[in-house]
Amino acid sequence: GREVRRFFIAPCEFVCLFPYTLIDGKTTLIEESVLRQRYPNAYQYLTSIRKSLEARGSATMEYPHWYAYWCERDQNALDAPKLVTQVLAKGNKIAFDHSGGHYFVGGGNAGVYGITISEAMRASGYSYSYVLGLLNSPVTEWIIQQISSRFRGGYYSYAKRFIERVRLAPPKGASADRLTSLATTMLSLHTRLAGENLPQRREQIQREIDATDRQIDQLVYQLYGLSADEIRIVEEATK
Repeated sequence: GREVRRFFIAPCEFVCLFPYTLIDGKTTLIEESVLRQRYPNAYQYLTSIRKSLEARGSATMEYPHWYAYWCERDQNALDAPKLVTQVLAKGNKIAFDHSGGHYFVGGGNAGVYGITISEAMRASGYSYSYVLGLLNSPVTEWIIQQISSRFRGGYYSYAKRFIERVRLAPPKGASADRLTSLATTMLSLHTRLAGENLPQRREQIQREIDATDRQIDQLVYQLYGLSADEIRIVEEATK
């Protein structure tokens, strides 16, 4: 999950082979003959490690087929726009997979989790950009520090059982609209930074990122209604 950064997903070193397709909205294993014909390179790779795949699991674990997953994943969820977070991190590292191109894998104490927002919440103003701004803020980082498991090296768990306990500040008028706009700007800035090679231009974009980051933090403090003393506590704990 190291590719997941704050507001940005770095190019991934690995890809995930997911030998399934959607049939009438249901995740269905691709038949071996179809896999061989339509995806010859993937099939060649899978057959090269067939012995390892057949040796997976234990006597109590029955796989539907030699290249199938033991615990079937819902392709609708994997393909959906979502926020992604490292499961273990020293601070908030949450990004937006708006295209649904990144399959979240892992769980427990490693890998990446996906976070989706229900239609009802989105209708109430909790857009992905708005929630992304909240979750990447020092406020959320401080909350996680209070409720999460801490690991050696200063790492905290951002697992489901902790993330779901974070109270999201309700969207309030202009402040919520501004936070949504700034979080969207942050996504754009990080994309520009990743594609820029000139040192001077990178420095300029980084300054814009830092300034936008500070504006996001101030808006989040307002949305949570924090006092000056509470802001000081949060910033001292998360700097």
